[in-house]
Amino acid sequence: MPKGIPNRAAPEPIIDEGNDLPPDYEAETVAEKPRMVPVTLNRHYRPATENYEVVGHWVPKVELKDVAGRMVTISPERFEKGAMAPPPIASVGTLSVKLWAGTVVKLPVDEARTVRRAEIGSYEIVD
Repeated sequence: MPKGIPNRAAPEPIIDEGNDLPPDYEAETVAEKPRMVPVTLNRHYRPATENYEVVGHWVPKVELKDVAGRMVTISPERFEKGAMAPPPIASVGTLSVKLWAGTVVKLPVDEARTVRRAEIGSYEIVD
């Protein structure tokens, strides 16, 4: 056919004669996991989907003033893996689906993009 003219003939059907699979075979459907991006939450957030992972949160350092007036570090700042940041008020419980501010979570790329644009969270740099 000359260029620019579409081929209007119907395509030939594909006949698969070399199929060696048994008739009761069902192909396994493997659901692809979306790419996840770590995000640090600046505000409390309720995820749009159930598809998220809690990475952890930063525990602030604890300092006390000694008798001489110097600040003494009781415990240094550390990252607690796999735990969500504690709720800001008591008696909230674990039944809440909210993620508290300060928690680092892995979200799908699209959701992470919307969280960042709404200034709910910021991307976490992973080393």
